[in-house]
Amino acid sequence: MVEVGWGIIACGLKPAACRTRYQKLRDSSRRPLHRNKTEGHELFTQRVADSPQNVRDGQVSYLLLTKGQFGSKNLTITWVEGGPDSEQPVDAHVGHEQVYVIVRGRGLMRVGDEQQEVVAGTLVFVPPDTPHAIRNTGDEPLVYVSATAPPIDLATLAPVFAYTE
Repeated sequence: MVEVGWGIIACGLKPAACRTRYQKLRDSSRRPLHRNKTEGHELFTQRVADSPQNVRDGQVSYLLLTKGQFGSKNLTITWVEGGPDSEQPVDAHVGHEQVYVIVRGRGLMRVGDEQQEVVAGTLVFVPPDTPHAIRNTGDEPLVYVSATAPPIDLATLAPVFAYTE
């Protein structure tokens, strides 16, 4: 995976090979990559700016990956940005486990009856069927990536969690 100014590239190769391919592709075109077939591997990308979004309680959630997208079968991935004092409503996913990876900022993560302060570089695991929420407790934006498996059926989301193009 290579992080760039306009998105994240996941190429399924060793990091050095991925960076080399990214550099070659970037040098040949300054436009963001969305699909490129090289050496029998398909490389797919999704930009945060081009993703469906959900705005709720001071947080913007961008749907980066869901079932069927790029042939994906097992994941839902979101990128979430929340301003100071923003809070994700309490939610639970029946039969789905989830992880949060804090990218920037700090917050208070609640999982079940427990809560803990989280900062950049922290991973939080949420077991299936467990109520959870996160609140920005800092003065800067809280940014995190969330991964859910199996993928969430978007048609069953409550309206507060629905995504729009």
